Amino acid sequence: MVYFLSGNSSLGKDMYVTNFAKKMNAQYHRIHADDENKLDELRNAALSFGLFSDIKIYDIVDFENWSKKDREAFFKIDFPDDNIYVFVRTENVPKEVKESIKVKILSFETPKEWEEDKWVQFIMNLAANIDLNIDDEIARFLLKQVGTDEYALITELQKIKVYSRGDISQLTIEEIADIVYKRTVTKLDELCYALTEQDAERFQRILDEVCNEYEPPLIIYALGKHAIELLNIAENVKPKDFYSWPDIVQVSKELGLPTPKVARFLGFKFKGQRHNPVNHRRLYDFESIRKLIEELYFIDRQVKLGGDTKLLLSNLFFKLRRILQD
Repeated sequence: MVYFLSGNSSLGKDMYVTNFAKKMNAQYHRIHADDENKLDELRNAALSFGLFSDIKIYDIVDFENWSKKDREAFFKIDFPDDNIYVFVRTENVPKEVKESIKVKILSFETPKEWEEDKWVQFIMNLAANIDLNIDDEIARFLLKQVGTDEYALITELQKIKVYSRGDISQLTIEEIADIVYKRTVTKLDELCYALTEQDAERFQRILDEVCNEYEPPLIIYALGKHAIELLNIAENVKPKDFYSWPDIVQVSKELGLPTPKVARFLGFKFKGQRHNPVNHRRLYDFESIRKLIEELYFIDRQVKLGGDTKLLLSNLFFKLRRILQD
């Protein structure tokens, strides 16, 4: 059976495939466009099924990046209608694809930016997917404060679930605001900064806490977002030993990043602040950040194949140290 997962909601596709795999208790295989033996693996899967075969899932995550030749070869594979499930993630369904007994088309779309009521329902559905029951008021609050980034929204919902222990009726809207902005956001942010500031003791301590509270994809997403923001800083801010507050405000305005984040990246210390922030612009250049992003991409793949998140990220810390020393 082949499922074409169309639309722009990457998170929706992630959650659907994850839930499907759990429900079917299936072996999961992730297929990338740059996998040299991807077609052979899929052909073998189509031929090796039987009455007592294990249920297997093949998740093709970037079908639109396949070459025309490989795509044509894929369409010629005759997959069975049970035991082997192939998920093809794509923004748009290829014109060659038609629904049949062996082919299903599912759509995963986020609402338009201006469709507030639909976003409220979207957020409530996300919460339901992680067994969290929220009302309209909380969904609207999250939409206002977090925006329409679906991965940021699911991160905030995960935080609320942790602190409410699954029973959100025990929290007021004020307490939820405190959770979102003062507690676990700081914990995730601090993990990111402990990595890029190369503070080994703080990184390991926070890593232990975060790995106990969050799903691995959310941790990798936070680190990846942090690295992209750092890349934005490196590409657009000239290196200096010291940045004034007017510098921070100007960079924040130009790059659309919050002033506290820019201040932390550029080593600006607020009055009364105990921690001495590191001037990332002096420490990092484009090449070092590019290598960091490559490592995070590798870790993302390993985690989704069942790798140990804590071990992979611990190794990343020391790999980054070597990158900075080169």
